[in-house]
Amino acid sequence: MHLEKPPAYTKPFLKWAGNKFRIIDTVVKIIEERKRGRSKYIEPFGGSGAVVANVGHLFSGGRTYAEFNPVLVHLMQALQGALPELLKKTEELFVAKNNDAKEYYNLREEFNDYVHAKRLGDVDKSARFIYLNRHCFNGLCRYGPKGFNVPFGRYAKTAAPLEELEAFAAAMKEVRIEGPSSFERTMAKADRDTLVYCDPPYFPLTDTSNFTQYSDKSGFGSKMQEKLAVTAALCAQQGAVVLISNHDVPACRKLYEDIAKKHRLEKVHFHEFGVPRFISAKGKDRGNKASELIAVFEARQR
Repeated sequence: MHLEKPPAYTKPFLKWAGNKFRIIDTVVKIIEERKRGRSKYIEPFGGSGAVVANVGHLFSGGRTYAEFNPVLVHLMQALQGALPELLKKTEELFVAKNNDAKEYYNLREEFNDYVHAKRLGDVDKSARFIYLNRHCFNGLCRYGPKGFNVPFGRYAKTAAPLEELEAFAAAMKEVRIEGPSSFERTMAKADRDTLVYCDPPYFPLTDTSNFTQYSDKSGFGSKMQEKLAVTAALCAQQGAVVLISNHDVPACRKLYEDIAKKHRLEKVHFHEFGVPRFISAKGKDRGNKASELIAVFEARQR
């Protein structure tokens, strides 16, 4: 059944490196083209939720948001189960005195204390994460040994994203929130009626641009890229279709093609497009287009 397209896409309330909202129309069109009648959707690298929140019109059998980062998982759970409290606590943090380096670092330390104390379901922690996301440098999410370590962003003015939170909560109302979970465990639940969309940390464009520390756990290097490709191939063997976003670089294409061939899948298909870069340490580089792709893993048609 083809469900009617919604009148407008819902924008995520989080600033996020690699956020797919800037190309949401392209991504959703590719998902619609490749789903081939499947009614269920799984996203193992849910991130800001830009895609999962905007494909409800395509999947009548349900959507799953999963993440390895527990902070994001519990933030999405708070959206569903404690929205009024989350809105209140978020609004309380977005006051003029907190748009200051000293207050920022105090609140960052409090946030890291919440995480280290394992109070993972605490709405206070989720509100602080929203505050950090809107006040830190470039909206980055980066962790070091002591926790979240992005410096203060020095914005002239900030405002609590209350309307964005409410709209996004409505878009995520019927989404299953899962995790913190590895992508292998999440993708193992895919069956013939499932489309899986993966938006992992990307292959680096250069040797010095590798950004993999998006959670407080281990990074996402070449071995993890290979493990994801193998997991995608195994899911495809079970009848699911798996889409993976990444930088369009030769090493990435070769990995996906080699894994698909090894697992006797249909030749991997690539959708290519250019994407503006909005997260960059150098202002002059923002707006330049990077080549990206979405690779499609699926079984041979019988």
